[in-house]
Amino acid sequence: MSQIEIVVIDKLVYGGQGMACLTSGQKVFVYGVLPNEEVKIKVVKQLADYCLAELIEVIKPSIFRIQALDDNYLSTSPWQILDYDYEDQMKVAIINELISKYKFLPLVKSITSNQQFYYYRNKMEFSFFGDEVGLHLALHKRGSHIKEIVKKVSIADDIIMQSAQQIVQQLESCQVRAGDLKSLIIRVDQNQQISLALFVKKKLNLTLKLVDKIKSIRVFLSDQRSPASIISQELFQIGQDVLEDSLLTSEKFVYSVLSFFQVNLNLYRQTLQDMMTFVNNDQLIDYYCGVGSIGLSLSRQINCLIDNNQFNIEFAKLNVKNFNSQAQTILANSNQSLWLIKDINSVIVDPPRSGLDNKFLDHLKTVKPQKIFYLSCNPVTQFRDVERLIDSYQIDEFKIYNFFPRTAHIESLMILSRLKGLV
Repeated sequence: MSQIEIVVIDKLVYGGQGMACLTSGQKVFVYGVLPNEEVKIKVVKQLADYCLAELIEVIKPSIFRIQALDDNYLSTSPWQILDYDYEDQMKVAIINELISKYKFLPLVKSITSNQQFYYYRNKMEFSFFGDEVGLHLALHKRGSHIKEIVKKVSIADDIIMQSAQQIVQQLESCQVRAGDLKSLIIRVDQNQQISLALFVKKKLNLTLKLVDKIKSIRVFLSDQRSPASIISQELFQIGQDVLEDSLLTSEKFVYSVLSFFQVNLNLYRQTLQDMMTFVNNDQLIDYYCGVGSIGLSLSRQINCLIDNNQFNIEFAKLNVKNFNSQAQTILANSNQSLWLIKDINSVIVDPPRSGLDNKFLDHLKTVKPQKIFYLSCNPVTQFRDVERLIDSYQIDEFKIYNFFPRTAHIESLMILSRLKGLV
């Protein structure tokens, strides 16, 4: 029999769940709740030190609870139930709780937000679900492995959902089963042009076509043993997979549906402007560069752009030409190119959620470059990494950004400069 309890939510934690205590004293985490709410929950997973639960009913709602725009908001953006200003307050509180574990970090007083809480995302990745009605777009319900049919995603640009549904209709006309499909990645640029990548589990007889704003379709075979959208083989491409966006200047960055490019461009522009304040005549090297959007935005005199993704580097080379830069582009992971870092350099890093690895950090500690511009989508690993460097650096800038409204994700920027007298 499932364990059902009524609890009062203590707080929101990093990751977005509410935390409470069961009558046994064990901590429980659940999505879809706010601090101080009295709720009925069902325990769905028991772990060693805590358990996970699903919300059954909100008995006494918070004064900060609002109506979600999406029926299945737990799949699309689980913080749709928070008042907008309260969301910003919660993100500041969560970051400060993380900061409390690190003596070298000052508390933050605010989060940079442009108050565009919906329709900001330029990229989405969908799964598929099939039933007697037909083929549907789907996402996983937060905190579970259950797929939910998705008809509305209010955090994404409207044209993304429209174009995704057009592809679903084409797939239905090809009589494709949901079980043969893995995922659909779709991106839109500022000109409302769409590129998409369809990942399939086996070779299918597909007759897809470009319609309306869809300018490119790429179809990839992907190993069905992995849940991730990993390319085994490109099956075919229709149209030209080149999207264009400008950031701080009129020059356009070009990129692919599979390139790394920020999903909230308005706040990204603000972040780049904040970083530029600390750039003088730095000899910049940009690691995890994506298509070069940070390095080339900060300085056309950037020395080198480094990334381990072929799709990224191909477009980084094009962007170097577009910006009339002489920067070198290198396809390599960070550890294969450590030799490029000298003590006269300033280093840009925008790593994945796992942060910087030990070998890279050891090299930074040894060489001590002039400055480190560290942008992160995971403050937990960023704080961990900076703690290893702080004995040689001071923090010139520390800001957090609400890049991902209606979700618990937080973007964090730290700019470090080498302490005077150190070589």
